[in-house]
Amino acid sequence: MEITVAEGSGIELLLFLFRVNNHEKMSHNDGESYEQLSESVLNARLSISRKSLEWLGKFFSWEGFLGLRIVPYLFMDGSPSPSDLVAIIRKTSPERLLSMFLCDDFESPGEPTDVFVKSLEEDERRALGYVSSISNLPSSDRYEALEMLQHQAETAGSFIELLEYARSKLDSFQGFEEIIHSSANLVNENLNSLGSSFIPFLLGIETKSLSVEKIRLYISASLGGSVIKIDVPERNAIISLAGVDRISRRSLLFETRSGASLAGAMSERKSLDLLHLLLQSRQSVSSILELCDLHSHEVVDILAALSRQGLVIPEIQDNNLVFRTEEGIVDDALEEIRSQIIGKTGE
Repeated sequence: MEITVAEGSGIELLLFLFRVNNHEKMSHNDGESYEQLSESVLNARLSISRKSLEWLGKFFSWEGFLGLRIVPYLFMDGSPSPSDLVAIIRKTSPERLLSMFLCDDFESPGEPTDVFVKSLEEDERRALGYVSSISNLPSSDRYEALEMLQHQAETAGSFIELLEYARSKLDSFQGFEEIIHSSANLVNENLNSLGSSFIPFLLGIETKSLSVEKIRLYISASLGGSVIKIDVPERNAIISLAGVDRISRRSLLFETRSGASLAGAMSERKSLDLLHLLLQSRQSVSSILELCDLHSHEVVDILAALSRQGLVIPEIQDNNLVFRTEEGIVDDALEEIRSQIIGKTGE
């Protein structure tokens, strides 16, 4: 299986627009980047025109996110920059753009499909029938899709305006390219240490998804602690879009620690329960879920926090990611906490 960690910043235009429209639904997943994201979203909302705000809701709704449907066409094999992405969309005909927004099949758009989609602009009944036949389009977005089909040139022009707007606003998102680059390095370090088994742990996908031939992972500053998975069955591939906070929170690499950080990692009862379980035997995430009354995201986040403090050791066993700990590891951690407390008291 081929795993590519891509840093193409052009995709950030789409994800920033998705974030501006859905910030409140995503913020509970965020970590360190929350304040900067909130400020960027607020600035964007205060300066966007009413008409563009309406189109933003149509293209980047929480349920349908039509604007993200162009991702497999433009980011499966390449990583266009923001300016290149805008240029590509400008050269794309309105009917081809609508085809990418609405087609069920990644491979479908082509001249015959374009001609068909163009014909729907003047035939409301056929357009309605076509929209109703799109299996993966939520019912809440069907009216907007019908409107787009009836005003194809306006739809394309409004989409380009939103991309240009996002490009101008990302300038205020200070250092986002450096943040993405740092997170990409962190993912690669985890992959070098643990192999492809780290991917389902990071993305929250089932291990069977690793049977695909290709996983293309894009790192996003706009997604914060969230992740979006786009299946591309026609290419036996997955495109995953992961926020920088998700990556930092689920990294398993050992970090420099202190008594305070060790105490913090063990401060919750759930963490102590997992340590107790791992003292008995090695466990995978799935086996822990069978034994404990915890949600999968809780188990993953706790295991990652304990791993970064060296309290548990991630290993690969029979191509699966498992975790273990030992009494000596716990004893050393407790002694480190004790030494820091005594040292502080002595001062």
